[in-house]
Amino acid sequence: MTDSQVKANKTIKIPIPYNRIKSPLLRSSFEKYSFIPVFYKVKKGDTIYKLFRIYFPRDSNEIKNINSIKTNIIKIDSKLLIGYYPVQHIEKPSTNIVLQTNRNKDTLSLTSDKSKNVLVTVSGAAKTFDSPFEKTEYAYVLSNKIPEHSVVELTNPMSNKKLTGKVIGKIPPGKYPLDILLLLAKNDALDLGFLDLKFFVSVKYYK
Repeated sequence: MTDSQVKANKTIKIPIPYNRIKSPLLRSSFEKYSFIPVFYKVKKGDTIYKLFRIYFPRDSNEIKNINSIKTNIIKIDSKLLIGYYPVQHIEKPSTNIVLQTNRNKDTLSLTSDKSKNVLVTVSGAAKTFDSPFEKTEYAYVLSNKIPEHSVVELTNPMSNKKLTGKVIGKIPPGKYPLDILLLLAKNDALDLGFLDLKFFVSVKYYK
């Protein structure tokens, strides 16, 4: 590739380590937000022994089940689902983005809202927004599905990183998809380990 142009229907080879590929069995509804499927294209000379004793011994039974392989015959050029690769990277980004190190995120906690009776846990898609504030005491959250002024504990299910914030308002109408659970400032999303503009997040709050 010599430029940033990506054409439709063009195959792009992306080297990835096999140990980063997760089980081919779907485990929860958030897979489609956090993982992409990885397929292996059967080549001439491939055998069942090569596939499941040499190439993919770790998940051989799961790969056989998910692809309905019941015989020792495999067709050339057939595609086998071998697992899912995480879209989100746990590592911090090596870009020029500078996090606000002097923001104090410990001034707010989930227990400070414990005067309410019921602890609610929800999960869903989230996106980032450009906050007008460079320095904040805690994470600012916008949501139409979580009550305003709620103290929330945000969790990245991939890395289990947590962040406490507060719902300060509603999501502006017309600009974002209706299925979005919340908006989070870009710096706060980075603190949780999210690099993409859209990601999957788990939330706890009292009501």
